Amino acid sequence: MKKITCLATFLMLLPFAVSAQDCAAVAPPYTIDFESVTTPALPACTTQSVGFGSQWSTAENPGNGFTTKVLKRPATFETSQSIFVTQGVQLTAGTYYKVQYTYGNDSTTTTESLITTLSTSADGSVTTGTIGTHAAITGGTPTTFRADPLIVTTSGVYYLAFNANSAPEQGNLYLDNIEITEWSCQLPTNVTVSGLTTTAATFSWTPPADNTSYQYFYWYSESSEIPAGGPPAPAGVTSVSVTDLEPGTTYYLFIKNQCGPTMSDWTEPLAFTTPTCAATTAPYTLDFDSAVIPALPECTSVGTFDTGNNWRTAASPGSGFDSNVLWYPDSDEPADSWFFTQGIELVAGTAYRFSYKYGNDSTTTTERLRTVMLTSPNADAVEDNYLTDHPEITGGVPVEFSFGSPITISATGVYYFGFNAYSRSEEGSLYVDNIVVEEWICGTPQNLTADNVTDSTATLNWEAQSEPTTIGYFYGYSTTNTPPEDIQPATGTGLTASLSNLAPFTTYYAYVRTLCGPVWSDWVVTEFTTDALNGTTKTSFNNFKAYPNPVTNILTIDNATAIDKIELYNLTGQLVIKQNLGSTSANVSLENLSSGVYLLTAYAGESSKKVRIVKQ
Repeated sequence: MKKITCLATFLMLLPFAVSAQDCAAVAPPYTIDFESVTTPALPACTTQSVGFGSQWSTAENPGNGFTTKVLKRPATFETSQSIFVTQGVQLTAGTYYKVQYTYGNDSTTTTESLITTLSTSADGSVTTGTIGTHAAITGGTPTTFRADPLIVTTSGVYYLAFNANSAPEQGNLYLDNIEITEWSCQLPTNVTVSGLTTTAATFSWTPPADNTSYQYFYWYSESSEIPAGGPPAPAGVTSVSVTDLEPGTTYYLFIKNQCGPTMSDWTEPLAFTTPTCAATTAPYTLDFDSAVIPALPECTSVGTFDTGNNWRTAASPGSGFDSNVLWYPDSDEPADSWFFTQGIELVAGTAYRFSYKYGNDSTTTTERLRTVMLTSPNADAVEDNYLTDHPEITGGVPVEFSFGSPITISATGVYYFGFNAYSRSEEGSLYVDNIVVEEWICGTPQNLTADNVTDSTATLNWEAQSEPTTIGYFYGYSTTNTPPEDIQPATGTGLTASLSNLAPFTTYYAYVRTLCGPVWSDWVVTEFTTDALNGTTKTSFNNFKAYPNPVTNILTIDNATAIDKIELYNLTGQLVIKQNLGSTSANVSLENLSSGVYLLTAYAGESSKKVRIVKQ
């Protein structure tokens, strides 16, 4: 019995193997994420051998950044020598493979060690090379490791062997998301051209999602043919600038990706055209009056076309156009002609207004026109991102058009506005004129007044702002002379608002501002005082108005009944104007007063009314 006990103890100290299932090898891609196992069992078709320390097993959501099922080598008081071996994978000689996995430990105070090898045996004992050595795994967070491209010299079945060889008493070691896939070299994405000038540009791109990139190559020329080669971009960068371009020239840009020993294809050619002139700034106006008929204005351009005619200029063609215009002539072929403005420097965060005039020459034909905004004057870059579309232009009269929403951009740069004639054949002439790109101005309401004031109500009236960008008006009021936080919209684009539930014999400040899409105007304000409850001011100052307010020189005063006199005081209480009226309407000159705030007092019988006046 003693001999049997000693023999059993001796056998426990020897390395032992847990045999894998008898599984056929698989072809790449091969992945193990351990999600299909029933913990703590190992995945089917894998194996492990344990020389010393604890065995590999699976665990669920162990923490330390591992939130799903993982392979786990638990803490041990011995030096670890535990090997996990994947299923066999059929690899082909001369083909490059990607080996990737995630590893980590459970503490910042312990250190694990892991060696990964490529083996030709199911127990991992016969190795052909080391895939990765991780001798200092600590920190308690996952690390994803991607090995250098793997290539084998002999086709056959290979295994990944993961040897946990940590020192004793070092905590838990985790392993997850093991992959063996063919080493692919994907195309770069989001290839763009920016910073375009007459002679320079910057090319940029995004690394592919499966980023195995080592270096990128680029090529640009006036040919769209796939290049034989091109210069490398500096290592580690995804953009390159060039300065040897010619003005007014169309180029084609190609980018490709080197992934270690393999190379991607070239990207599809990206066409861009250098401008003929340096960019200008907004406001930009093009009325074609400077053109020498039939040539285009300087710094503009047209695109290539396959059918129909191309844009040109014409002088006073009629149909409501009585000066030089951009003209697309009638053709017996369908139109697909592009015209591009000069480059315009636009600023991120600024709202811009885009407007133009268009029309045709007949009531019996129908033209088509659409517009686009690009970073290069090249139709190949359009990709159907049109700003406007006018598919039924007829009537033989001009149409003044303004794009209904402000144009805003996310990146400051140079932009071009393109006009595309895409009419059917034999549809007559198409005209464009007065192209304008300008800042979207939101003007203030004009001549705000408080009218029909009673002891509890008043009516605000104002005139429209001068710019055609109004979406609506908002108003608010309080007894303090500060812009209100509680504001309400006027009905539609209405120019009036009714106030109710006001306190008697109280001074209010009413504010109104314009909403123009994402842009607000400044506030305008008017001051009024409600009537007393005894009604003495109700009759005397019914329909009282003092306008415009703010005022430049002449203040007009209107009232339903005669006003005896008015007095105007500055903020120090000094009387600066006193004028007897004796009428229901009068003009008061403020021309000699300095800009600032004044208090107007109007008298009628035993009643008086005070109004705050702003002199500009």
